[in-house]
Amino acid sequence: MRKSLKDLFKSTILFEYSLPNNDKSLSKSDISTSDDFCYSTIGDKEVSGLIYNGIVDLAFEDYNINLNDLNETQRKALNYKIRFANIESETAQLKLGFYGEVLLNLFLQLEFGTEVFVARGQFFDPLSNFEAHGYDSHHIIERNNQIELWFGEAKFYKTASAALTSIWKSLQTTLTLEYLDKNFQSIIQKNKEVESKNESLNQFINECKKDPYRNFYQDIINYKMKLVRPILIVANETDNYDDTVKAIIDTINNKNKENPICLPKEIDCSLFFIILPVHDAIGIKKEVLKCIRKNEPLI
Repeated sequence: MRKSLKDLFKSTILFEYSLPNNDKSLSKSDISTSDDFCYSTIGDKEVSGLIYNGIVDLAFEDYNINLNDLNETQRKALNYKIRFANIESETAQLKLGFYGEVLLNLFLQLEFGTEVFVARGQFFDPLSNFEAHGYDSHHIIERNNQIELWFGEAKFYKTASAALTSIWKSLQTTLTLEYLDKNFQSIIQKNKEVESKNESLNQFINECKKDPYRNFYQDIINYKMKLVRPILIVANETDNYDDTVKAIIDTINNKNKENPICLPKEIDCSLFFIILPVHDAIGIKKEVLKCIRKNEPLI
């Protein structure tokens, strides 16, 4: 990732605190297996600029980004790697998923130290103008001799309640080994050049390439992989910051009481939330669209 984008993220996104936080009497969510993380921003306009400049990194892996011609790479990303080009109405454009996916991609790399395994843009089909269903991020980390699969999700809505309603529709399904297996099927069958800096994961990938129709979840168990499900929620701040965070956690807990989420027993699994309140979610998206229409130069 280019230094200018890293610097823009660091100057735009501010870490507030992790949950639980005893000083503020705030708990983490009932379903989080580790701390939840709360962030703020210096302003909506800066968030729009961050999203606009991060589209390229959502669409392509680092080795496919031409730093000498970022604006042309941006054009290719918008036309061929994310669902945008053939969506004409602004109303429909505002409902697209790339806004939150860009932020999730940046958060995971710059705050949690992940490596991009496969860029989100690899799952877009220009012919059908359709993104394959699946996780919003495919990142990895190796820690303590264990490969962690950071397969995340991002929701960027006006209200956190709407974001969480959308999350709960599929969250249980995304935690199953069957779903994980199908994602690996998609990665290996469609992306023959996929590789990793991680030696153990590369060994696994090469085995999969030899037999792309294999039962991946048995390999996942054999390699003792861990599934990590970070969930980014971007939504409007409703009252003050702390009250907004509390309301989001309360909503998560209420959702879980109504429809409890069960973590898989067949694989080591972790789940946590990243919370980012903003002033005007729709306004941020509209500003991103203005930058796209004007073809603003990238940093």
